[in-house]
Amino acid sequence: MNSVVVNGILSGLKEGNKAFVNGQAVNFEKIHKQRMETAVKGQNPEVVVIGCSDSRVPPELIFSAGIGEMFVIRTAGNLVGQLEMESISYAVDHLGAPVVMILGHSYCGAVKAAKDGSAPYYLKATAETIKAAIGDESDQKNCELKNIDVGVKKLLKNELIKDKVASAELAVIGAYYCLETGTVEFL
Repeated sequence: MNSVVVNGILSGLKEGNKAFVNGQAVNFEKIHKQRMETAVKGQNPEVVVIGCSDSRVPPELIFSAGIGEMFVIRTAGNLVGQLEMESISYAVDHLGAPVVMILGHSYCGAVKAAKDGSAPYYLKATAETIKAAIGDESDQKNCELKNIDVGVKKLLKNELIKDKVASAELAVIGAYYCLETGTVEFL
């Protein structure tokens, strides 16, 4: 991926996160305009975000993003399975998104349940997937970071993603959101 493009996108994400942390108001005039434009012209997101379903982790708010700027997929534990991979591939190939981000966060309940072995029966596959990623690690934050890293590596095994990264059309990154501070650390 052209480093100037990626750096520009990451700079925008960082500025958006800074605005979020500083409590700056959402620009409703901008959002209204984006809604009207994307209704007619379609979407052209710069970033695909695979984030956690946790209600405390809304990517569009965290990055002060407007309508059509992000293609967001949310699953418990920010995991990537077959269905998520198909959505990611669509956003990358059809919509031309140049950046894919796995966004994990602090105090992730899915990671904690996998780590502690306390996941309920209906999260069995989620817990097993996360447990495979974190192994015997016991520190919560290290588990969350390992889970993000494994997600990034899984993306890079996908043929479409791998080819687009190799041809410098796509960047794949990990990021970690701190619930307490509101800040995002790009990994």
